[in-house]
Amino acid sequence: MNEKDLIKKAAKKDGTALKKLVELYNPMISGLRKTYYLRDFDSNDWNQEALIVCYEAAREYTSDKGKFSVYFRSRLKNRMMTLVRFYMLNAVKGICRVSR
Repeated sequence: MNEKDLIKKAAKKDGTALKKLVELYNPMISGLRKTYYLRDFDSNDWNQEALIVCYEAAREYTSDKGKFSVYFRSRLKNRMMTLVRFYMLNAVKGICRVSR
């Protein structure tokens, strides 16, 4: 199954296609995970975030948005930055621990 088919099926809630799509982009996901470290997040947490963002990206993707890989990476990077901001804000409030 090619990338285009995986995107269409993932957008229609096909879990197998979604997992294959995430596996296809696993090197990119791992690279971003190393860039945006959160102390209490393990690889399962990041993988779950990647699945959620990939599903959302597949649902909203159209070819006029460019390559899916770039679109998905941008959305995942934005989600990770949001999580970092959330953790930093809550660390200031004493709710979450953040390693420095």
